[in-house]
Amino acid sequence: MKILIFGIGGIGGFVGGALAKISDDIYFYSRGENGETIREKGITVDSVLLGSFKAHPAKVSHDAAEMGPMDVVFLSCKGNGLEEACRELAPMITPDTVVVPLLNGVLVSELMEPLLPPCHVADGTIRVFSHREGPGHVVQTAGSGKIVMGMKVGKNPPALYKVAGLLKKAGIPAKVTDDIRLEKRKVPQDYDKETVDI
Repeated sequence: MKILIFGIGGIGGFVGGALAKISDDIYFYSRGENGETIREKGITVDSVLLGSFKAHPAKVSHDAAEMGPMDVVFLSCKGNGLEEACRELAPMITPDTVVVPLLNGVLVSELMEPLLPPCHVADGTIRVFSHREGPGHVVQTAGSGKIVMGMKVGKNPPALYKVAGLLKKAGIPAKVTDDIRLEKRKVPQDYDKETVDI
């Protein structure tokens, strides 16, 4: 199962680093000095939840054609970058791809659906304080790290359950819910504010 982490800031780096530590099928969409550092040296994560470690994704690029189609995408960007992110994601999307945005406490699947090719657009929440300390270096200082994800109308695709299992194996608590709207209302303001920097 090919998993893309789009946006390697505080949230994307924390989630992507944890997954890349245990799986050879994790891809990072990142550019500039951040992407170059990760490509050459891997990503360094210092986490109160997971400890300190370095991980190497299968590929780091901002060329969609080079990355190829993805099975699951975790999207971490600021809300005002959503439209551009969807344009860049589009070539990597197939009808079976599951896209899980991890944005700041809002349901965005309805905004994303018209911007993407046909696919499964879920919603997600994450409870974490994390930030990008420097190129290729992410620090997580607080929060349970728990990710809750699901489709807004239920009918969750099997890939969501598979990726939840992979997240748990990586040390990140994860749950698939039949009512993501209820979960969004329960999320406190303890998530990362700096989710940009692809």
